Amino acid sequence: MELKEFIMKFICPNSIIRLWVPIDGGHKMLCENNIEVCMEWEILKGTVWQSKYIDCKVVGVTDIVVETCKESINIVLQK
Repeated sequence: MELKEFIMKFICPNSIIRLWVPIDGGHKMLCENNIEVCMEWEILKGTVWQSKYIDCKVVGVTDIVVETCKESINIVLQK
C-alpha cells in the first residue's frame, strides 16, 4: 500500500508522522534540514518535504524511541 492510501485509511486526523526506511540491522530516519516530523495532512496536501514519498510503499509501523516528538507515528517505507 502506498503512503497516501495508508495515511487516508489508517492515520487519524492531526497526527504527527515520522518516516523511516529499513537498513541492515534496523531503520534510518528520513530527515531534511533538521526537520523530521510533520502532520499527516501536510503530506497529503504536498506542503512538506515528506510529500515526495507519497507514492512509496509502506512496509510497516515501528515503535522506535527518539528524543523529539516521542508521540509521533513511525512509518517505515520501502527503500
